Amino acid sequence: MLDREFAATAPNRKSITDVTEFSVGERKLYLSPVMDLVDRQIIAYSVGISPNLELTNSSLRAALALLDGSQKPLVHSDQDSSISTSRGAIS
Repeated sequence: MLDREFAATAPNRKSITDVTEFSVGERKLYLSPVMDLVDRQIIAYSVGISPNLELTNSSLRAALALLDGSQKPLVHSDQDSSISTSRGAIS
């Protein structure tokens, strides 16, 4: 777990994710970004019309695709849980 230590010493060690709702006209859109905590850059994201599992999995899959085989970052969400990632963990 991140245990409130939101700093990383190297890329692809710690990432965070969340889902944010935006009102666009009369519609709602949802953004699911993944941020690398080493430099606070968004490394992947997805946008959808529903805050569902596919939305979050899509951004996580995009972030995982950027990793080399040895990198396994800790990913923290705002749901008070953490996920230790590995290739194939998100389907």
